[in-house]
Amino acid sequence: MQTPSLRLRIAVTSTLVLVIVLLAMDAFLYLTLRVQLEATLDEVLDTRIGVAVRLSERTPVPELAAALTEVGVPATVRVPDGREFTAAPVVPAVALDPRVQRVAALTGGGTVTVYASRAGVDRTLRRLLLLELAGTAVAAGLAVVLAAAYDRMLDALEAALDRSRRSDEHTRRFLADAAHQLRTPITRIRTTVESLFRADSPEVRDRLLTTLVRETGRARRLLAALLRIARLDQGDPPARSSVDIAALCRAEVERAEPFAPHVRFEFQAQNAPTAPLDVDAESIREAVSNLLDNARRHAARTIVVKVEAVTDTLRIEVADDGPGVRPDERELIFERFVSLDDRGGSGLGLPIARGVARAHGGDLVYTGTAFVLTVPLPPGSSSGPPRSAESSSASS
Repeated sequence: MQTPSLRLRIAVTSTLVLVIVLLAMDAFLYLTLRVQLEATLDEVLDTRIGVAVRLSERTPVPELAAALTEVGVPATVRVPDGREFTAAPVVPAVALDPRVQRVAALTGGGTVTVYASRAGVDRTLRRLLLLELAGTAVAAGLAVVLAAAYDRMLDALEAALDRSRRSDEHTRRFLADAAHQLRTPITRIRTTVESLFRADSPEVRDRLLTTLVRETGRARRLLAALLRIARLDQGDPPARSSVDIAALCRAEVERAEPFAPHVRFEFQAQNAPTAPLDVDAESIREAVSNLLDNARRHAARTIVVKVEAVTDTLRIEVADDGPGVRPDERELIFERFVSLDDRGGSGLGLPIARGVARAHGGDLVYTGTAFVLTVPLPPGSSSGPPRSAESSSASS
């Protein structure tokens, strides 16, 4: 048999304790009021007995019952010979109600019985009991609601603590990976500088200076990527502005061409949005640039960039004729600092590109033949008439 969760047991126990306390308070209040009301009835009977005794001193016994009734005291008078005198209609009316009575001896002989109705006392006690039960039921319901709210608060707090722990762990891992990635270029820069002090020939100095420039650039790019990853982790909203996506992608293709003279670049915008879109231009430019840099490191002869609008989604597709990625590694390539080859990548370009896409409400996936970056289009966006295919190429 499965044991209930700790939070459920706490909620149920606290609710039961509250109900028990409320019932105990209800019982105390009910009994206290009952004692007070019955004491009041006793005082009423004592007062009526006093009135009856005083009237009996100056009123004949046969007329005493009528005299008491006139002053509002229902009573029955009995004389020593057994006769009873009751003023009608007091006794029949009183007899219908629950009542209490008190008997006292008269000075001239006989007894007088005075009455008091319990109807008001019982009615008050019943009303109090109903109010107490209703109040307890309402309080118990509120307690259940509060317990549920408390449980949700604990869930939210637990989730926040889990997010905080994951964030801390992620930060520690990120800092460790960043330090590991920066260690290599910094070490090479230091070694190169130390070698410069010992170099004698101009040729050696030129070679060391070239290495120093290359390693400094690598460290700069790595630091820029790390800062970009940190900003994406903060979840800051994109700084949106109106951008011609097709023109932006075409410009990035033209920028990448000189760095891969052996590769032929093709740019296609046959169904691209004609109206500017509200996106973060620099972030999208960086994402496309990272995809192109990844493609030119792996392409054999051709890179194809396609921009198109499909229903309510903008698609930027970057494909190359390189060896591709195995199915079991298609998500691994989006992990930070993961490089499946030794072609100069830092392992941050693809994670940054995916982070940019997701910051815009889209995604970046690898389909097996191409990287596809998607961004939601605003309602009412249309692609307009098809554009002619554009292409550019560079040959070795």
